[in-house]
Amino acid sequence: MKNIIFLSAIMFIITSCDELLNPSSDYVIEKSVIATSEEQVFEAGNDFKIIFPPNAVNQNIELKVKKESSAPTFSLSNMKLGSNLYKLSFKGFQSFAKTVNIYLKYDPSKIESGKTPEQSVKGMIYSNGTWKEANFEIDKVNSRIIFNINNLSSSSLKDEPVFMADDEIIIGDGYTTTDTGQDDDFLAKMKTSKFISVDFSGYHQGLNEGNWYSIHFPLYFNFGSETFTDNLTWDGNKFVAELEGGNISGTINSNNKTLNLQATCDITKIWDDTTSIEAVLHLENVPYDYDRMGMFFKFGKDGGGNNIKNMVKYIQFKKVYKNYQGTKEEEYLSTDYSKNSWVEIEFMHY
Repeated sequence: MKNIIFLSAIMFIITSCDELLNPSSDYVIEKSVIATSEEQVFEAGNDFKIIFPPNAVNQNIELKVKKESSAPTFSLSNMKLGSNLYKLSFKGFQSFAKTVNIYLKYDPSKIESGKTPEQSVKGMIYSNGTWKEANFEIDKVNSRIIFNINNLSSSSLKDEPVFMADDEIIIGDGYTTTDTGQDDDFLAKMKTSKFISVDFSGYHQGLNEGNWYSIHFPLYFNFGSETFTDNLTWDGNKFVAELEGGNISGTINSNNKTLNLQATCDITKIWDDTTSIEAVLHLENVPYDYDRMGMFFKFGKDGGGNNIKNMVKYIQFKKVYKNYQGTKEEEYLSTDYSKNSWVEIEFMHY
């Protein structure tokens, strides 16, 4: 019996602290990476994959990967850390002869409205006690960040070793956040606006017998582009204006000075006749133009062509007149962009 107790004690002593603190069940990958001329691929479900190209290592190393639930403090300005975080341990590591690629899923729902994955998603790495932006690429078709890890540097800003103590790193998904306006001059400037007007004009088939016509928000039955709505409000880079029977809402992308916008309205007025309009206008990537007359921040283009056509993502417009003579309908069918047409969005500011 004493011999058995003595043997158990020896077994306890030689068990590594890493195994005690992180039992095997914690790891999603525990593999030996061997020196070979063949590619080696290790995966953990759909969220994580690491690829060692042929001849990437010149001696065997032990790879352990675990899901990280308590990340070190992340305090980079205008950035937030996602939840798909992994800690990687490379025991016996000396150097990579070739770049190792790590594939990590990102969450498309965390991308702010008006931004593309390339603009918003970042590959983040924690090494040597610091979070930094890694060398990475974006695969937006599969919603993945592709990290490029080598033995010298994973940072585009500093030439320093990748690894922390014990040859460990943490990688994760990061996302840019919109400034509140204090540190963003363009957005702060836009927030001085309290009025908005939207115009999509051109030679519209189905409207005005295929002649020139302007679809305008606020509707007010196309009284002109100088008609503004006076209840525009802001929340970060988002804006909304409540209309009679609808609204105008959108987002400002201050990085490239463009906006996305959707305007809707469903309204009926009774004068000598009864007039009703149902309308939806969806615009994307409309560029900032200039501060017109020192009163209007203008977005848009004129002159027709594909530069206008590409901004108009969806449009619906139907106008119905009813009186004692009967009913007349006008419905939007298409726009002849080869003729003069324009998109014009104006914000009236103080």
